[in-house]
Amino acid sequence: MHFRAFKFQLNNQFRYLYRRIITQLDKYFQVYADKRLGKKLVAAEQLFNELPIESSDNKVLTKKKALVKIMECVHANSVSTDIKELHLSEFGRLQYKPRVKLPVNTLLVSESPTGLFSTTKDLA
Repeated sequence: MHFRAFKFQLNNQFRYLYRRIITQLDKYFQVYADKRLGKKLVAAEQLFNELPIESSDNKVLTKKKALVKIMECVHANSVSTDIKELHLSEFGRLQYKPRVKLPVNTLLVSESPTGLFSTTKDLA
């Protein structure tokens, strides 16, 4: 009985994290608003909920693997991916058309890997 309760709790935590990512994207990552990544994640939520918690087959996408892929794609790097199980293609890819207006307070921050050195450039 303890194992079943653990899996239930773990499943709820994965679902909470998924919803939390959507909230954080909408609140702090306005640069993704044009690509509607938050809305795409909302549309894929039911598919996420149907993913298994764990699998012995390494090719099967689990909830944990899906969350890791999503976090890699919205991180400040060049990673984008297709998550076919959630019907997300080129997820995390930022590609701007000409005339894209950035918010007034947009900053470009370049930071060393250690965080000791940093430069900031105002893009507005």
